[in-house]
Amino acid sequence: MNKILIEIMNLNLDNIDKKNIDIIINSTSIGMYPLENMTPLELSGFSTNTIAYDIVYKPYETKLIKEAKARGMKSFNGISMLLNQAIFSQNIWGNLDKKINLEIFKKIRRNFD
Repeated sequence: MNKILIEIMNLNLDNIDKKNIDIIINSTSIGMYPLENMTPLELSGFSTNTIAYDIVYKPYETKLIKEAKARGMKSFNGISMLLNQAIFSQNIWGNLDKKINLEIFKKIRRNFD
């Protein structure tokens, strides 16, 4: 039995019911230098249950993340994705011990938090 558990859509933000959006993912460079004072969209109208995920990792808190936090939304930046990519890359190309990389990941993560 096949079930559709998730539906991914590309939407025009002018014509959607923002209250029914579960997650917003910014996968653009908006929010990163030299566009750090910009956001890809305004969060007015979105539910506080909507999650904002910005793959930008520098600055640590983009304008999108700051706005999401101010509205009481859960938010995540791209540092975890960046670090996980680095760990997997080192494991593939450097043949390094995954356990060691995990400890490094935890240390770096603590420094960002």
